[in-house]
Parts: sequence; structure tokens; C-alpha cells
Amino acid sequence: MATQITALIDLATLEQMLSELLPLHVRLGDHGGPDRYFTIDEPTLVELIEGRGLRVRTSGKAHWTLGGMPIPITIESIRFMLEPQIAPPPEPGKLLFKLKVEELGVKNVPGFIEESIIPLINEGLAVLEGAIGWDYAKTLNIKKEIPPSAAPLEAFTLAAGKAHIAVTKEAVILQLGLEMHFAQAGVKVIDTPTTDTPTNTTTAATAQ
Repeated sequence: MATQITALIDLATLEQMLSELLPLHVRLGDHGGPDRYFTIDEPTLVELIEGRGLRVRTSGKAHWTLGGMPIPITIESIRFMLEPQIAPPPEPGKLLFKLKVEELGVKNVPGFIEESIIPLINEGLAVLEGAIGWDYAKTLNIKKEIPPSAAPLEAFTLAAGKAHIAVTKEAVILQLGLEMHFAQAGVKVIDTPTTDTPTNTTTAATAQ
């Protein structure tokens, strides 16, 4: 048996999540040390961009070193995007939020440093991507054994199936298929993939 569920994450919920995430302190780059880091302040603007994701505007600070000398950097404005995606194989089925800086405005900083900061910030943010999201396959995939007195029935199984992400101006919408079966002794249930191979092209949709 197959059915479909819809999970809707509205803007108010996303704003609440951001209030718990920010301010944020992250190393600059995957190989950054305690002397190279940045902070992102609480957001000044949060908006859903249809077909893309959640856009956040804020400010922050960065700490850089050059020849062992500290260089404090004021980030007057930073705009970054959180794009929802279904994790590609071999992930069993997970909703991720990719973080990427779109625009950065810094104050009194040499051009070569400014050009280096954005990719390093993106590297630092990428570390968080595995922690932000929902491992829906782990949550939903279950196998419940049935007592022997109900033979030939052995178990009831539930598994996450095909998933699709859509972003509107009001919400992020996850549509998720569910496969449900009763397993019987000696009868093989046709395997259903945990999730389809996603295109990870976030689409617009009408909020339900």
C-alpha cells in the first residue's frame, strides 16, 4: 500500500529556528583555526524566495590573521540562502538545508582579503549542513513484529518513499510517499527504494 504525507514548514517556524541558530560562531574554512573565524548576528530580514529557499540578511564580524597579525573585520551586511534539498544517494532519505553566502559587505578591508572571505565562510557553513535538516527515513522507517499467534503474518513495515521539495512565499513543503506492507512468512515483499534519486531542483508550488 502506498500513501503520501505533506510536511509544511511555514515562515514563522523557520524564523523561530533561525532565532535559535543565530548568532553563530564558525571557523573560516574547513581548515580554519581559532585565529580565523567569523560570527553571524541575529537576522534583520528573513524571507522565503519562491522556488529557491530562505534568504536571510544580517551582519557580523570576522577575525583574520596575516603574517601572524590579527585583522578584525566588520561585516556590515551579509546575505545568505538556506536552500532545502533531498540528500542524494547513498543517503537513505534526508531533508537538508544548504547554506551559501550570496552577498557580503565589509568595511576597510583590502580587496584580496575580501575576495577570500566568501568561499571560506561557505566552507565553514558547509560543516553545519549535515546537522541541519530532518533524517525522515530514520524517523519513519519501521518494522513492527507481529506475535506468532497471528501467523502467517510476521511484521508490519513502513518505509519512506519518493520525496519532493517545493518552496512558496509562505512555506517550505515536503511531499513524501510512504510504503506500508504486512509481511507474511515465506512471502517476499517487493522492495521499494527509501527515496527516489532527487534532481534537487527546488520548485515553486501552491501552499496547501
